[in-house]
Amino acid sequence: MKNQLRRKLGDGVVFAAGLLETLLAAIVLVALVISCLPTLLELPDLLTTGSDGFHDFLGTVLNLVIGVEFIEMLTKHNPGSALEVLLFAIVRHLLVGHGAALDNLFSVASIALIFVVRKFAFSPSFGEEVRLPKPEPETEPEQETSH
Repeated sequence: MKNQLRRKLGDGVVFAAGLLETLLAAIVLVALVISCLPTLLELPDLLTTGSDGFHDFLGTVLNLVIGVEFIEMLTKHNPGSALEVLLFAIVRHLLVGHGAALDNLFSVASIALIFVVRKFAFSPSFGEEVRLPKPEPETEPEQETSH
């Protein structure tokens, strides 16, 4: 009886946590959509601001992409989506940040490490489908016909 109550309470807590996580993902999605509107309005300004304006625009767009990946991470619950969030955050730091050469080297090494982890520590739970080789169609041996 005590274990059954504990299990039901635990299931309720897990359900509530999942519900809260989904609610937070929805809130982030609404904020992301709202953030897209000023970004669209910045497009005509790129004609006059030049490369500095594009640099700021790129930073904003990469922030939005990181937000999208973060929402996916909250909803998919797999390590692959967490790696994607990290990958985009590092890429944003590399492209938009004003780091020193050593910072850039660490960023590139981190990106390489993420790809190594995805390649060699692969698990179906990383969010990718397991691709099994397709079986070759069975063919019947040709029978010799005598004339």
